[in-house]
Amino acid sequence: MLALGNREDLTEALGDLNPTLAVLDGITEAVSLHGLELKDNTDIATFGLILPRRIASQGPAVTTLDHVVKDRDGCGRYAIGGVHKLNIINGAAYTMENREPFGTGITGRSGLYIAKDRPGQLRRHAVHSAGGMRWFADLKLASHPKGFVEAELEAPNAGDRKPFRPTALMAKISDALAREPVADQDRDL
Repeated sequence: MLALGNREDLTEALGDLNPTLAVLDGITEAVSLHGLELKDNTDIATFGLILPRRIASQGPAVTTLDHVVKDRDGCGRYAIGGVHKLNIINGAAYTMENREPFGTGITGRSGLYIAKDRPGQLRRHAVHSAGGMRWFADLKLASHPKGFVEAELEAPNAGDRKPFRPTALMAKISDALAREPVADQDRDL
């Protein structure tokens, strides 16, 4: 059963607080709390209308946090569940790749990659990366002994990553050309 209660409470809270940013942490849990199926793209679209778009229509930018599948090689740019989670986003979607762990007294770093960019034109400021994504920045969190954390986004240094080369595609083309017989008129070239 679809849980649609508390719409008035949400509208009132947004009106009273007038936030500029709303963070929805845990889309998987939120979809389930609304009685919707995580793997059903129709239910994901319904959820998008129920919560993120409803909040955005009141003014604040909406950021949703989600988890990718545990198989790092198989996750690509999608979160757990229906692909429509990515499709319903207006704006940008990012994935984060942990490089150096965060922690108390530890400075950590994660790569921030653009998974979707509509219509922000952010990709032009990023560096090519594997899997069709673009490396946009590194999120650096520095934990200090006095109990505070500094956050910084650092632009990518193209020299830190190898340039994107479509080696799989190049190999397929090379194999196809090697299998084709060479015509006599081409041999003189």
